[in-house]
Amino acid sequence: MSNIYELTESYKQVFDAISSGEDDQVYLDTLQSINDSIEDKADGYMRIIKNLEGDNEALDKEIKRLQARKKTNENGIKRMKEDLQLAMEQTNKLAFKTPLFSYGIQNNAPSLDNIDTSKIPKKYFVEQEPKLDKKALLNDLKEGQEINGATIKQTQSLRVR
Repeated sequence: MSNIYELTESYKQVFDAISSGEDDQVYLDTLQSINDSIEDKADGYMRIIKNLEGDNEALDKEIKRLQARKKTNENGIKRMKEDLQLAMEQTNKLAFKTPLFSYGIQNNAPSLDNIDTSKIPKKYFVEQEPKLDKKALLNDLKEGQEINGATIKQTQSLRVR
């Protein structure tokens, strides 16, 4: 992957440790050993973060490309199996062996078809446990309602612009 920012040797070691999946302690020790001012350290951290984010974007694109290729392969496999089954059925050769493989057409397990849920008796439906509506609960707590068993938590996070 290409680096967006040039990194000094110490920060490059941290980037390499994170990129290669090293144990967290390896790069944390390296970060702690860097004796830069807080401003320089912050810039160093952000250079690493931006480089890792760039790597993640490239990885996401590669994952999508490989998923599309996998889907194409799966579709090809499905079409070829359907064509082979059709040819076997048309020639009435439903089972045979070759030096490499054994072929056969068999019945699959029974499955449901044409389901109209409005006509199905209630005994075939599964009851579900109540699900907590966290969004509504949070909104009510924000509006000042006191609700037993729930409180609001306010955390902080770093913003970099």
